[in-house]
Formats: sequence, C-alpha cells, structure tokens
Amino acid sequence: MLAAAVSMLGRATSSVAAVFDTMDGGEWHEAARHGDWPPGFDPLTIARALFDGDGRIAVRTGAWNLLARATRHHGTINGALALVRGRAAGPWDEDDEALLEAVGGQMAIALRQVADQRELERLSSTDGRTGLLNRRALADQLEGSLDRAGRTAQQGVPLYVDLDHFKPVNDGYGHEVGDNVLRELARALKSRSRSYDLVARIGGDEFVLWLDGAALAEGERRADDIIQTVIDLRERAPNEVKPLGASIGIAAWNPDSDEDMRQLLARADAAMYQAKAGGKCDWALAGPAVRPPTPAAAEACH
Repeated sequence: MLAAAVSMLGRATSSVAAVFDTMDGGEWHEAARHGDWPPGFDPLTIARALFDGDGRIAVRTGAWNLLARATRHHGTINGALALVRGRAAGPWDEDDEALLEAVGGQMAIALRQVADQRELERLSSTDGRTGLLNRRALADQLEGSLDRAGRTAQQGVPLYVDLDHFKPVNDGYGHEVGDNVLRELARALKSRSRSYDLVARIGGDEFVLWLDGAALAEGERRADDIIQTVIDLRERAPNEVKPLGASIGIAAWNPDSDEDMRQLLARADAAMYQAKAGGKCDWALAGPAVRPPTPAAAEACH
C-alpha cells in the first residue's frame, strides 16, 4: 500500500517521492520510495528537519526543488513525505502542495496501521516477561539458521539452560523477585550475544541460546559465563541450602548429520539433565548426533 501510494505521488508530480516512518527510539526509516535520490542527497536529514521544525519544507537545494511535509496521526508526527525534482521541472505549485497534503493524511493512517502490525508481530514472537524470543519464534528462526548453516557447511552450538532452585526464589521471596531474576538474566544473555545469535525463553526458567557458526569451545566458554552470571544473581534471593544456579546442556551441530531442529534441541536438553544429575550448577556435553541408517543398512541389520 505504501509503495503504491508513493509511486502514484511520484508519477503525478514528476519527482522522486518517498515516505518515512519513525522506528523505535525515534529513528527514521525509509518505508517506500519511487525513483532514485540525487547524488549526495540525504533524505533522512529532511525527515529529521520536519520532525524538529514546523512539519513543512519547500526549498531549493542546488539543482533540485524539495517539497516535504510531516504526517500526523492524532496530532503526533508519525512519518514524513518528501518530493524532489530538478529545477527544470519548475517550482512547486498549489496543486502539488494540495496533492501532498491529501496523500499525507491518508499516509498517516497507513503508517499507523503498519506500526500496529509491526507491534503485533513483535508481541507474537516475544516472551512478555523477558523480551526474549518465545518458543514459537525460536523454532521458526532456528530452522532458518540451520538451513543456512547446512548450505554453507557451518557449525553451530545450542545451549539449553535450566535454572537450579528457582522455585525457592518464588516461594521465599515472591514472584516479583523471581521475575526480576529472570529479566536480569535475560538482559545478560542478550547483551553478551551477537546480533545473529538467538536467545529465547522457552518455559518458566528454561532458556535456549543458539550460537550461530560457533565451535564447541565457544559453547563451553559461554556456558561458564552463564553459570557465573546466575551465581552473581544469588544476592537477589539468598538461600544457603538451595542456592540459585544453572544447569546447561551443550550440543555441537554437525551440518553433515541430517539432524533436524527438534533432534538437536533434544540432545541439548538431555545433556542439561545430565548436568543436573551430576550435581547442578554445571554444564554437560551432549553425545554426538547419530545419522539414521540408510534403508539398505537397516535391512542388512535384520
């Protein structure tokens, strides 16, 4: 819808046309464009100037004429429209400004709808308590990561993290303290991960990390780091008998194994239970993936 409206506006005014919206944190983003910007032209500067000024700009800049206006939804600026054309095409007239005004009103509504849709998508893929990926989003994104890693023959390491003695935190200090522990751990996990890694909360006190392209040694290092982070959180809810800790299962993924996402996480989960059985607050390595036998090999075994 945005692209179609901008294309119509550009053709009607014989200009480069674009619509911008504001992302989280007030950053501007080019949502759609018709035509190519002149060399050296910085459209985002125009968008910011609209936000900081009175919401309208009509100027000559070098060999170009610029006409721009902010879009407002319920009185709040939520985007901007900009038109740029060569001076040979003549100055902007009342018809150009009226068209931009009319399209701007409709564009403000469309930008609000886009923002609402974006927020719905974020909420559907995000754990409400920690802001991390939820179970469904992890499954979707991890499948994509494994597909890419398989095509490029790259390794990867999932870490299956389960907190030890988390129930006594909730029982002894209340769910608000327990929630704060989960949020602090989530922030630490996210801040120490790369942008292309995956970090998810998949259950009450269970987390999964996917270290994209990492070798097993990196997974072991991260597991040690996570355990120390959880130990540092003990001061939020001290318990000498059942201290807070983390048991972690680590599984190295081999792109030649034909192992799917569920099998990979199942191996990491089993390794996590091995760490718990060994005394908790530790990590354990999963056994290697087993390639299913070919039909011929399976028949030969019987």
